[in-house]
Amino acid sequence: AGSLVSHAAGVYAWEQIPASESAQGETRFRWTKGSAAFREPVRGTVLTVPLSVSRPDLATQRVELRVAIEGVPTAPVTLLRNGWQTLTYDLVALLGEGHLRAHRTITVTFVVNPTFVPARVGSSDDWRELGVGVGTFRWSGPTPEIAAAGRGPLVGRPFLHHDIALRGACVIGAT
Repeated sequence: AGSLVSHAAGVYAWEQIPASESAQGETRFRWTKGSAAFREPVRGTVLTVPLSVSRPDLATQRVELRVAIEGVPTAPVTLLRNGWQTLTYDLVALLGEGHLRAHRTITVTFVVNPTFVPARVGSSDDWRELGVGVGTFRWSGPTPEIAAAGRGPLVGRPFLHHDIALRGACVIGAT
């Protein structure tokens, strides 16, 4: 059992962006620090995480993002471009059907290396240590309870999709 309310640590307050700059329907995000954790109610079997990447040093600085879900590491991602990007995970394949049915919440952690301070790279007067912007988590697929009742399959691959260009990372099941 767990809370049906989202919780986050290691993040700053929500920020809005103009709808004209939006992609994928996202208009708000929270910057992470170097590491962040989100405790989310399970609302399906597939989790999509929208990322807002906005780093003036990205052309010269290799930036790696590591994501773990319930402590299970996923393939590392090298961020190569600015803009909205998504990561999508099949939680049944990653965690197992039994785990999803037994837990109403999951913890998703992010570690970004290196972080940056916008004021130090000359892009603004913002002195916060920033990692990556994380939008609102999106869910699809049946909830574990519905699937357990025989109304939806719990099958798939741990890492279904990414639209982030990868360099030097082995991503099993990437499409």
